[in-house]
Amino acid sequence: MIKTRRFALVPINIITDPNIPLSAFRIYVYLRLFNPCTLGYTQISSQAGLSRTTISKAIKWLVENNLIEYSRGDHLLSSNEYFFIDQ
Repeated sequence: MIKTRRFALVPINIITDPNIPLSAFRIYVYLRLFNPCTLGYTQISSQAGLSRTTISKAIKWLVENNLIEYSRGDHLLSSNEYFFIDQ
């Protein structure tokens, strides 16, 4: 069986920015694997290997620094949807 590899296109300014916390960088790259990006914290946590608290802080940092936006999903029916702000 051939293992499928996934790749994410990441803008160079994200890669070279020394101010991005490592956890925020990891979450940003992981979210870029999906289009549309509608993931819950449980899925992100299991795949990225980060706690829900770390994910929450990373997403907050990404939003505050205008790298992503998101719309909240219904807690029972759907996950958040993430949108990238390409600079």
